[in-house]
Amino acid sequence: MQNSLYRWIFYIGMLLVIPYVLTMIMSGVTGSGNMEETFQSGIQIQVEESEQGEVDLEDYVIGVMASQIPADYEIEALKGQAIIQRTNILNEMEREKTTNAKDLPFTYLSKEEMEKQWGEKNWSDYYARLKSAVSSTKGIYMTYDGEYIEAYYHPVSIGTTVSAKELLGKEITYLQSVDSSGDVESKDYMNIQQFDYSYVKQVLLEHNVTVEEDEIKENLQIESKTKLGYVVKLSLGKKEITGEEWKEWFSLPSTNFYFEDYEGQLRIISLGKGRGLGLSQYGANEMAKSGASYQEILQYYYKEIALNKITESGNAITRGDENEKK
Repeated sequence: MQNSLYRWIFYIGMLLVIPYVLTMIMSGVTGSGNMEETFQSGIQIQVEESEQGEVDLEDYVIGVMASQIPADYEIEALKGQAIIQRTNILNEMEREKTTNAKDLPFTYLSKEEMEKQWGEKNWSDYYARLKSAVSSTKGIYMTYDGEYIEAYYHPVSIGTTVSAKELLGKEITYLQSVDSSGDVESKDYMNIQQFDYSYVKQVLLEHNVTVEEDEIKENLQIESKTKLGYVVKLSLGKKEITGEEWKEWFSLPSTNFYFEDYEGQLRIISLGKGRGLGLSQYGANEMAKSGASYQEILQYYYKEIALNKITESGNAITRGDENEKK
């Protein structure tokens, strides 16, 4: 009788555990083991949020990723993002000659902040996913012609990414326009906002643009935009406003927008989310769903780049041999 009871307890336990194990295998999050086990690069970054006062580069990458990409994205897309973050961090550390997080332009989340952001229910799973993506790509970063690339990325494109030549006015070989048509299916592809002209007047006044409501209705114009529709300059009478300024003032998701006068209000229709330059996170996730590896994703969005790996030599960063270049 007692043996029969133990047998039933064992079967029930297996029924509870098997679905979890299968989920972890199918999502690609396997072998994470103890969540405290982390690949150590030997590169330490001073972080005030850390109890130790500093964290290893790889742990820092996890904390930055947590603020930049949905943790439930496909694991290959997360691996690509890990390499993007590591590349940008290394690039900024070298450029600014610092290992202090206060001097770096990244938002880093501590484990406590991650748990607050994701909630207690999702915390352990989401952290394990990011940790797996970072550990699986440990030390890997991107270069072009032997130098760190500027690994631009954005949440959602307008269906195609924009080239550096079009948006920044300079040719950058690895930042070319590529198709990302799956992005049009994203809930963030199109954003529509409507404002009373009185509110528009108030916002403009806060930014030292004095104008009457009728003048806004009659004179607000988009003067120039890029070929793909990113606004460069607007005019309001004799006053000129950049697309970036307007985006910031009205909290628009991108500078790819246009106006409509709708039922006595100013309607602003924005396409995409972010600058549209470099990798589209939504597009990368769609590629991952279709079976693309992180190498294929990165080499699609960044042309002619090489994937290198950090080798440890004391606390110095040395670059491994360039490989996987296309």
